[in-house]
Amino acid sequence: MTASVSRTRRLLAVYHRVIHQVAVVVPILGLVSAGLLLARNLDFPAPSGLPLPDKPEIAGLPFVNISEDPNPPSQHSLTARLNSYVYIVRGGWYFVRWTQKANTQAQQMWESATAVDPQFALAHLLLGWTYFVEWVWQWNQDPQTLERALTLARRAVALDETSALAHQLLAGVYLFQMQHAQALVEAERAIALDPTDAHSHEMLANILTFAGRPEEASGVLEKAQHLDPTFPAFFLADLGLAYQLTGRYEEALTVLKKALPLNPNLLPTHEILAVTYGELGLEAEARAELAEVLRLSPRMSLETRRQRLPFKDPVVLERWLVALRRAGLR
Repeated sequence: MTASVSRTRRLLAVYHRVIHQVAVVVPILGLVSAGLLLARNLDFPAPSGLPLPDKPEIAGLPFVNISEDPNPPSQHSLTARLNSYVYIVRGGWYFVRWTQKANTQAQQMWESATAVDPQFALAHLLLGWTYFVEWVWQWNQDPQTLERALTLARRAVALDETSALAHQLLAGVYLFQMQHAQALVEAERAIALDPTDAHSHEMLANILTFAGRPEEASGVLEKAQHLDPTFPAFFLADLGLAYQLTGRYEEALTVLKKALPLNPNLLPTHEILAVTYGELGLEAEARAELAEVLRLSPRMSLETRRQRLPFKDPVVLERWLVALRRAGLR
């Protein structure tokens, strides 16, 4: 075996290992409740003591066709894909901090991922999530922000129709455009593509909740819990919302309090708690949770919540806004 072929085999082994790791680690986003966020539990901090490089460090590498495929990927395309993965992972380190600054940094990383590999669906859909988060958490007042997320979602689907994550993003965007029926179609499509993906079920449950079917949503979330026993914070927030909307306040408080230590910067948990405490007449607790909401999203107001929360039933929306007003939101 020549040194060149041996080196190429090692490169391909690394390549496939990276693909597997990213497939496992980067299911980053899912719709988190109360009109708030789709986010994935991408919880892998940078290795301690190892600063992140300013640029990807995968240089041009020799490529030799060692497969039966007469048209293997070119050296350029393989290197581009690997470089894009570097940007994706770096963006993930920022994204899970759940702050406006970190979201912007993740957005920059994932912009670079799409630039180095424009044919990579994952890079486009992850970039789309950052714009979606900006809109939902009210970090960006530009009305085109949600449209940008939609464009990236459609681009991702065009590049990979089989991507459940891309259809999840489409579902989230349609939800916040108040197109509940279309959102359900995309969520169900994501489940059809990957029936074992807990995040697709979580997405479906969230849409059902906002569409006025929280009891049904609770059942879907229970199935998601079986698929992902770790039940990350945003799943708990979703379940808390479904319980809250059906008057199961004590159960809502229980699951929401479980979510808090798992991710203190998850805005939906604090907003749902503020509303729940407000409806229970616990003013001090409601105001404390609202303070956390405003720490994470200083521009939030009753008017912006009215404009952006995708409750299909206007009566439910008014109930939500009344509770936020009691908590002190203006």
